[in-house]
Amino acid sequence: MEKEYRIDPELQKVMPELTTEEKEELEKSLLKDGFKGAPIIVWEDIIIDGHNRYFFCKKHNIPFDIQELKFTDKNEVIQWMIRAQLGRRNMIDAQKIALVKKFRPEL
Repeated sequence: MEKEYRIDPELQKVMPELTTEEKEELEKSLLKDGFKGAPIIVWEDIIIDGHNRYFFCKKHNIPFDIQELKFTDKNEVIQWMIRAQLGRRNMIDAQKIALVKKFRPEL
Protein backbone atom coordinates (compact mmCIF):
# COMPACT_ATOMS: atom_id res chain seq x y z
CA MET A 1 0.00 0.00 0.00
CA GLU A 2 1.25 3.45 -0.92
CA LYS A 3 2.13 5.71 1.99
CA GLU A 4 -0.22 8.64 2.50
CA TYR A 5 1.17 12.11 3.04
CA ARG A 6 -0.59 15.03 4.60
CA ILE A 7 -0.66 18.76 4.10
CA ASP A 8 0.08 20.93 7.12
CA PRO A 9 -2.08 24.08 6.75
CA GLU A 10 0.60 26.26 8.40
CA LEU A 11 3.30 25.04 6.00
CA GLN A 12 1.01 25.25 2.98
CA LYS A 13 0.45 28.95 3.72
CA VAL A 14 4.19 29.69 3.55
CA MET A 15 4.11 29.80 -0.24
CA PRO A 16 1.84 31.95 -2.37
CA GLU A 17 -1.20 30.00 -3.55
CA LEU A 18 -1.42 29.19 -7.24
CA THR A 19 -4.02 31.05 -9.22
CA THR A 20 -6.97 29.13 -10.62
CA GLU A 21 -5.38 29.35 -14.06
CA GLU A 22 -2.05 28.01 -12.78
CA LYS A 23 -3.83 25.09 -11.08
CA GLU A 24 -5.73 24.29 -14.27
CA GLU A 25 -2.52 24.36 -16.31
CA LEU A 26 -0.74 22.12 -13.81
CA GLU A 27 -3.57 19.61 -13.85
CA LYS A 28 -3.67 19.59 -17.68
CA SER A 29 0.09 19.11 -17.82
CA LEU A 30 0.02 16.20 -15.38
CA LEU A 31 -2.83 14.55 -17.28
CA LYS A 32 -1.07 14.98 -20.63
CA ASP A 33 2.55 14.27 -19.69
CA GLY A 34 2.40 12.50 -16.35
CA PHE A 35 4.58 13.42 -13.40
CA LYS A 36 7.86 14.94 -14.58
CA GLY A 37 10.57 16.93 -12.90
CA ALA A 38 11.40 17.43 -9.26
CA PRO A 39 10.04 14.97 -6.70
CA ILE A 40 7.47 15.94 -4.12
CA ILE A 41 9.44 16.82 -0.98
CA VAL A 42 8.28 15.52 2.39
CA TRP A 43 9.35 15.84 6.00
CA GLU A 44 8.23 12.76 7.90
CA ASP A 45 4.67 12.39 6.51
CA ILE A 46 4.14 16.09 5.71
CA ILE A 47 4.42 17.55 2.21
CA ILE A 48 6.68 20.60 2.19
CA ASP A 49 7.05 21.11 -1.57
CA GLY A 50 4.65 19.95 -4.25
CA HIS A 51 1.27 20.33 -2.52
CA ASN A 52 -0.59 20.96 -5.78
CA ARG A 53 1.24 18.26 -7.75
CA TYR A 54 0.50 15.78 -4.98
CA PHE A 55 -3.20 16.70 -4.95
CA PHE A 56 -3.61 16.27 -8.71
CA CYS A 57 -1.53 13.11 -8.88
CA LYS A 58 -3.66 11.53 -6.14
CA LYS A 59 -6.87 12.76 -7.79
CA HIS A 60 -5.97 11.16 -11.12
CA ASN A 61 -3.92 8.16 -9.88
CA ILE A 62 -0.76 9.49 -11.54
CA PRO A 63 2.44 7.90 -10.18
CA PHE A 64 4.82 10.40 -8.57
CA ASP A 65 8.23 10.51 -6.91
CA ILE A 66 8.87 11.43 -3.28
CA GLN A 67 12.05 12.70 -1.65
CA GLU A 68 12.20 12.76 2.14
CA LEU A 69 14.30 15.41 3.88
CA LYS A 70 15.29 15.47 7.55
CA PHE A 71 14.75 18.53 9.73
CA THR A 72 14.85 19.12 13.47
CA ASP A 73 11.66 21.18 13.68
CA LYS A 74 9.00 23.10 11.75
CA ASN A 75 11.00 26.34 11.83
CA GLU A 76 13.84 24.62 9.99
CA VAL A 77 11.31 23.33 7.44
CA ILE A 78 9.98 26.86 6.86
CA GLN A 79 13.52 28.16 6.32
CA TRP A 80 14.16 25.44 3.73
CA MET A 81 10.85 26.16 1.98
CA ILE A 82 11.62 29.87 1.70
CA ARG A 83 15.16 29.29 0.40
CA ALA A 84 13.87 26.77 -2.14
CA GLN A 85 11.16 29.13 -3.40
CA LEU A 86 13.45 32.15 -3.61
CA GLY A 87 15.66 30.19 -6.00
CA ARG A 88 12.81 29.41 -8.38
CA ARG A 89 12.05 31.37 -11.49
CA ASN A 90 8.26 31.18 -11.19
CA MET A 91 7.98 33.85 -8.49
CA ILE A 92 7.92 37.51 -9.41
CA ASP A 93 10.11 39.89 -7.40
CA ALA A 94 7.13 41.28 -5.47
CA GLN A 95 6.23 37.77 -4.28
CA LYS A 96 9.83 37.12 -3.20
CA ILE A 97 9.95 40.40 -1.25
CA ALA A 98 6.63 39.67 0.46
CA LEU A 99 7.81 36.18 1.39
CA VAL A 100 11.01 37.46 2.97
CA LYS A 101 9.17 40.20 4.89
CA LYS A 102 6.56 37.75 6.16
CA PHE A 103 9.14 35.29 7.48
CA ARG A 104 12.03 37.61 8.36
CA PRO A 105 12.30 36.30 11.97
CA GLU A 106 12.66 32.70 10.75
CA LEU A 107 15.35 33.67 8.26
